[in-house]
Amino acid sequence: MIRRGASILVLTLVLAAPVPAQDAPPPSEPPATPPAAGDDADGKIFDALFQKLSTAEPNSQEEADKLLDGAIADFEGYLKEHPKSPKVPDALFLLGQVYLRARRSADALTRFQQFTKDHPTHPDIEAGRTYCGIILTGLRQYDAAIATLSDLAEHSTDETIRESARLFLAQAYKESGKTEEAMKAYEALTRAADERIAAQAKSELADLAVLGHPPKPFLVGEGETRAAPKDIDGKEFSLAAYKGKVILIDFWATWCPPCRAELPTVKRIFEKYRDRNFIILGISLDEDRETLSKFLATEGMTWPQYFDGKGWDNALARLFEVESIPRTFLLDAEGNVRHVNVRGDALAAAVDALMAPPPAADPPAPPADGPK
Repeated sequence: MIRRGASILVLTLVLAAPVPAQDAPPPSEPPATPPAAGDDADGKIFDALFQKLSTAEPNSQEEADKLLDGAIADFEGYLKEHPKSPKVPDALFLLGQVYLRARRSADALTRFQQFTKDHPTHPDIEAGRTYCGIILTGLRQYDAAIATLSDLAEHSTDETIRESARLFLAQAYKESGKTEEAMKAYEALTRAADERIAAQAKSELADLAVLGHPPKPFLVGEGETRAAPKDIDGKEFSLAAYKGKVILIDFWATWCPPCRAELPTVKRIFEKYRDRNFIILGISLDEDRETLSKFLATEGMTWPQYFDGKGWDNALARLFEVESIPRTFLLDAEGNVRHVNVRGDALAAAVDALMAPPPAADPPAPPADGPK
């Protein structure tokens, strides 16, 4: 996730800055301790591999993907060749993070679970368990996620871990449909010691409040001049124009790596339902029209796009109080918000559910036999 004011636009991996599943924001990241420099042969090999990964600066998503694939091969090879190394727990923890960056959640979970099972006294054991809870939520194994995160939220002696676990527990409640529990958890977190966590909890509460209701209409301008905007091709860009359709509102930008990572999923959904009762309305926070137009053409993104060249001050982004991207609102055919900020496989599943035909009605019961 990219937040307003962020300047890092390349993927950089460092062990001290883990990234939870689905690019959860920095305030809720569990802390991790960089491995100590090894003074034996195996330790030196690990240190060299870690240095190679942590200093890389890919300039594109393609380069980032190659970096991640190479790191996975390097560290899996290290575990196989040096099973007795004192660096094994660090390699497992790092691999979990790399698999997450590579969007391989099941593999990440396997490595984090191995780490927590085999190395229960490691300094990062609670961070590893937090990752397990995060990934289990992403994999929709909600009961296991809630159990793991609840235990950490209640029993961790580290305040950062405890508040992070509470935040991810609230997310697990929300994703599993336990809205009341989620709202209670987020409400409590609005008083968190970490101001960033408190701010995120307030934002999540606002998202939950809009569920089941229509979103704000697309209007730009001031006072009596407010009107529906035009898309990048000069056509009307409004929710009313697509009344009766399932609508995905997608705030994004070409310069946002998480947005670009999400694009294959969005394109697959569009291709699957483009000829049915479904539309995507993209809202680009780009500032250069030519850059956006070339990107849309290259990627074959033919759905409507709103662009005003104002970046984070995009009129519709301000209307929807967007402070980070990617950000999505999924509306049902009645025009009500059903999901906020859902991405990846969860987004695909949510669209599938809204596009599924209603269950067939039971046939009418035959009339009861009258008196003979």
